[in-house]
Amino acid sequence: ATTTYTITVTDNNTCTGTDNATVTVNSLPTADAGADVAICNGASTTLTASGGVSYVWTSGDATAATTVSPVVTTTYTVTTTDANGCTDTDEVIVTVNSLPTVSAGADKSICLGKSTSIGGSPTASGGGGTYTYLWSDASVTANPSVSPAVTTTYTVTVTDNNTCTG
Repeated sequence: ATTTYTITVTDNNTCTGTDNATVTVNSLPTADAGADVAICNGASTTLTASGGVSYVWTSGDATAATTVSPVVTTTYTVTTTDANGCTDTDEVIVTVNSLPTVSAGADKSICLGKSTSIGGSPTASGGGGTYTYLWSDASVTANPSVSPAVTTTYTVTVTDNNTCTG
C-alpha cells in the first residue's frame, strides 16, 4: 500500500522543519507463459506470453511470442516487465515426443494374379505406441494384402498416439 512518511528535524536552536515522503508500492505484473505443450521431434511451436509490456525468454527472444524447436523436453522461462519496471516470471514446458520408427517390411515377389501381405511385423516401434497405418494404396491396416498387376512400390506412413509420424 502507498504510505506517506513524515520527518521532523529539530536543530540546536529548537527550530524545526518537516517534510513528507510518499512511497508508492506498485503491484507486480502477472506473467503468463501459456500452457505446457507437446510437439513431435523436429517440429516447432510458438510460445506466447502475456502480463507485461516487455518480455525476455530464456531462449533469448525479447518479444511476447517466440518460436522454439527443442530436440529434448525443455522448460522455457519468460520474465515480464510492466510500465513501472516491476517484473514477474513464469515457465512453460515443451515436451518433445520421439517419432515412431517405421519398417515397410521386406521386398516381395509374386506371380501375376496372386496376392501377398506387405508390411511384416512389427511395422512400427518407438514413439508413443498405439499406431495407425496409412499405405500409399489407402490401406489402413498394419499388413495389408495386395495383388498388383505390375511391379509396385508401396509406402506406409505410421502415426502414433502423440500424432507424430514416421
